[in-house]
Amino acid sequence: MLEQSLGVQAAVSVSGLSRSLSTASTVEADRAMDVRFFYEKTNIPVLSYRQFAAKSDHTVFDNIMRLFREALNGGSLSGALDAVSMLAAKCREAPVLGLRDTYTDMVRLLSRACYRKGRSILSLLGGENLSGSILDTFEAIEEVEENLRRIVTAAMRDWMQQEDTTGILEQVRRYIDDRFMESSLSTAELAKHFCISSGYLSALFTKTYGIPITKYITRRRMEYAAGLLRQTATSLETIAELCGFNSFSYFMRVFKTNYGVTPSQFRNGEEGGAS
Repeated sequence: MLEQSLGVQAAVSVSGLSRSLSTASTVEADRAMDVRFFYEKTNIPVLSYRQFAAKSDHTVFDNIMRLFREALNGGSLSGALDAVSMLAAKCREAPVLGLRDTYTDMVRLLSRACYRKGRSILSLLGGENLSGSILDTFEAIEEVEENLRRIVTAAMRDWMQQEDTTGILEQVRRYIDDRFMESSLSTAELAKHFCISSGYLSALFTKTYGIPITKYITRRRMEYAAGLLRQTATSLETIAELCGFNSFSYFMRVFKTNYGVTPSQFRNGEEGGAS
């Protein structure tokens, strides 16, 4: 993991007397993982975790947490986002420990604030956010900041009942327009990316645009397929793949359902009627 993540090689050993990892060792390992956010991959100092911990200021995030707590109590979305930005800036400024603890503290404070307002965001967060293990999937502090800002924005807009649904739905629609060729695109993926429950997103999208998300994705794929058939000599199998279909037979079936003719007939100029 060190070599893949940081570009360095290390020889690691553990006492033969140690039969299992203690809780303290696990916590230490998690915090040591976070050190990767603070250095350029080509400039890793030779420093043990305990030496690093001894040099680290464990109080640098206290003021950020105070501001975040005040923003939640006052219902200030901008204030909460400022605290998130301060967290990221502090991590860029100097190598310090405590990012994981501060991240999870923010998420838990946010969850409690939502609960007091009669809202629950647990389904949006997932256990990896509550435990902080999601940090292990990020490669840069910018990703940590983006994820936390998205969570805070979605949660606070929900319980403040000031959500600009039109703005969010426009982002969702543009996201689909940019990525409809990806076979993995789905309502579940969109809900996770925009930190919105899938049921709420589906209902809101259908109400606003008059078409379910899945049908909108299919329509965009069919429009793209039709354009390729008219303008290129690309094989049908390749077109199906380019349009995000893992199954060629399913692509053929969906195309005929939408245009009333097979892709080959459509390419030859035959007219059909969508069912």
